[in-house]
Amino acid sequence: MDAIGLNPIKLDAIGLDPIRMNAIRLGVPGASSGSARPYIDPDLLKHVKMAISTWGKSNDDPDRAILKDLSGNGNDMRLLNFGFAEGSGYGLYGTDFTTYQTVPASVEVVRTHNKLSATNHGIIGHMIIYKTIEDSSSYPDTPAFKIKVTNLTSELRYFYVSETNTAIRTSIAITSDGVYDLPESKNTLFNGTEPINIGFSTSAGGSVTIEQLPDFEGWLCTDGVDDIIESVKPVSEMLEGSNEITVVSIIHQISTPNTNNYTNVIRTKADSYGVSIAVGKDVSNGKTGIYGYTVKEGSATIINSILGDKADYTLRYNNINANIDSKFFVQGWYLNGSYRELSQIAYAGGFIANKVLTTDEINQIISYFNLDRPGQIIKPQLYYNIKKQGITNENHAEFNDQLIDFVGGHNIQLNNIGWEGESGINSYPVIFGVNKTWNAQGSKEDDKYYIYTSSANKYNITQIKISSSLFYSYIKRNGELTSDNKDIPSFKLKVTGLDYDKFYLAYYYLKSSDVEVKNVTNITSDGIYELPKSFASDGSLTETNSYIGLSFIRKSANIPDVVKNVNVTIEVLPTIEHALSLDGINDFGKVTGLPVLKDYTVVALRKWLYGDSVTSTETGSIVSKYKVGNNGAFILEQTFNRNPSRSSTFSFGTINSLMSNDKLNEESFTYQTKYSYNGETIVSGSGVDGDSMWLGTIRDGDARFSKLALWSLMLFPYSLSEFLLERQLRKYKAGTLYPDMIEFRPIVKSNIPYSSISYSVNPGEYIVEGSAVTITITLSNASDKLVGVSSNAISDISTSGDNGVYEVTGKVAKSPQKISIVISSYLTMLGNETLISNKKLIKNE
Repeated sequence: MDAIGLNPIKLDAIGLDPIRMNAIRLGVPGASSGSARPYIDPDLLKHVKMAISTWGKSNDDPDRAILKDLSGNGNDMRLLNFGFAEGSGYGLYGTDFTTYQTVPASVEVVRTHNKLSATNHGIIGHMIIYKTIEDSSSYPDTPAFKIKVTNLTSELRYFYVSETNTAIRTSIAITSDGVYDLPESKNTLFNGTEPINIGFSTSAGGSVTIEQLPDFEGWLCTDGVDDIIESVKPVSEMLEGSNEITVVSIIHQISTPNTNNYTNVIRTKADSYGVSIAVGKDVSNGKTGIYGYTVKEGSATIINSILGDKADYTLRYNNINANIDSKFFVQGWYLNGSYRELSQIAYAGGFIANKVLTTDEINQIISYFNLDRPGQIIKPQLYYNIKKQGITNENHAEFNDQLIDFVGGHNIQLNNIGWEGESGINSYPVIFGVNKTWNAQGSKEDDKYYIYTSSANKYNITQIKISSSLFYSYIKRNGELTSDNKDIPSFKLKVTGLDYDKFYLAYYYLKSSDVEVKNVTNITSDGIYELPKSFASDGSLTETNSYIGLSFIRKSANIPDVVKNVNVTIEVLPTIEHALSLDGINDFGKVTGLPVLKDYTVVALRKWLYGDSVTSTETGSIVSKYKVGNNGAFILEQTFNRNPSRSSTFSFGTINSLMSNDKLNEESFTYQTKYSYNGETIVSGSGVDGDSMWLGTIRDGDARFSKLALWSLMLFPYSLSEFLLERQLRKYKAGTLYPDMIEFRPIVKSNIPYSSISYSVNPGEYIVEGSAVTITITLSNASDKLVGVSSNAISDISTSGDNGVYEVTGKVAKSPQKISIVISSYLTMLGNETLISNKKLIKNE
């Protein structure tokens, strides 16, 4: 058999490019017609020889030792030496309930490795399961773990050895059903003079059901001792004669006990690397990756830009023609009865193909088999969404002035928010009320006043005092300009309930700074009105006492000064909706207790706002984990108020200055990974992360604050490709990175084979609706003719060319693009009637 290697491939019959990452070229394949599954090129699917997912498997399954091949080729994986409990099996569990003792005479316990139901029949309370700790050598430490408590009828207690009190046991009381995080028990530190029991107890007559919740639900975890995940068949048999291979796996590295901890292994010789990925000692502990390699013609290329920290993985390769009969091992390998270089991992699945794959093809496979399972296997660490939460300026206290984290429980505390105007939920350019944008007339139950109910941006008026303004602000009084003499921005006003037979509404304003007489806009019917900006006066006003604002005007002289029993509503409409607006003065948020990051993706739907109200030309951040300078995972965007096209961003202590972003002051997604800012490469440093994160500033005590609007925010503990990030956003219905864009996903059918096809736009790339594309088709013979092209999603099609090479141009209208072509061979042998029939056939398809 030929050696397996890798060289860049040329455009083939389906017109795809070699592996590469593009900032805007990694779209989610759309569902094909008549199928609930995402689209995959049929020819590509033929090359997928193994596809594995661990999702849905459990330690109690009768087939728990087999991972079935989802591709239908029968290339299963088998599990050797697994204990299917604690850290060896499906999910990572902190302890094994079957290793604890019970008191059968007093307690009835039904249990598995990770679940128990118990009833305490004793006269007094008893331990329902326990271990006796006599000295530090009795048992290893019990890791922290999470439990779900149900059917609790009396107090439940968990006893453990605390690190701060090692001579006696410490306990936690649980009095109601729920989910609880239990601390680590430091059994190896016990130094008491009398033995103690650790575990669970209930009161006499009490009963309970306790279920451990795994750290890696849906993943398969190895113990790093002798657990092996290997293919049932040799690699050569899976490849079916091909001399190419692509291997991709989803792996979380739990431990790295060896200098090199090998994964994705094809190897049977001690003196040859074969082909594998080496994971370095310590650096990748607690980190997740979707990674692998391609091999063709004696060379190999690493795949490390899908998910994870690309610096963690090193490709190890020797010409492997002698090793091709090796099994495929997910981690470690086996030789002469010995298991070598094993480590603890969590494995979620992956695939093997018998050809070199492009990035777009890898994305299609991940999507088609749902290997990343957004929200389950690959998922955010925290997620804020203002609209989903339903927080408003009126109900914010019900949420304790916090943004709710919908996935991790890490709520962010908001500080100094005004909950009106441009500080709070939505953004309102003007605020009704005393000492706000305007003063408001008092409301009393008599004929001298307006009568209304109000909020910061909405008034409902039931009595009108026509002789006085409803809202007013004096800009000149007794001939002198006042402190209220300032610009009032343009704003939208919604008015309902006007009775034009009796009265209408007038808005008084200054159309420039040097006017002598104020201007007026009359509102005579219900509707939404955009009222003009009012400028601060330079003193040119001729009136000794002059005000701007809103007043009711009587329609005729016979209308009384006081009009009762009306129902007029005046509402300032927000310029920004469903977002948290920060004022750039002192608004900020903070959350503590977050996991410390070694890798990350942070993505925000935001809009930077700029104005004179901010305290500094240099802003804070969108979010920052920089508790101290040069340390922390990231500062996401720090901009300059006087030059919003300039921004800086930080990754693990290193500044990346003057990053270009023409969408800073638009409502748009911005994202950053350890090495990328919106697809643009950035440099990452060696800073150490902390457990705190700030919204709208840099850190505690910093004077720089951000004037911005935030709709949503997600944080992940790994670098995501744009393709995977888009899948996460869609899963959580948080939006899209590609608004008003269409995925270019051509699906070509031809009446006879052609030589090759290529595109001016790469398949999987997102383009603006209506964009022109060019398709170059090379026919098998120069004498062949392209006689028909049609598409359900490309308009204005035109064709040019000859001698077997044709260019087809058109405008893309939707996705996917089904393209039908008709090729005529030996054209002179076909009659016109045959050609016309073929054209009709393709158009009617």
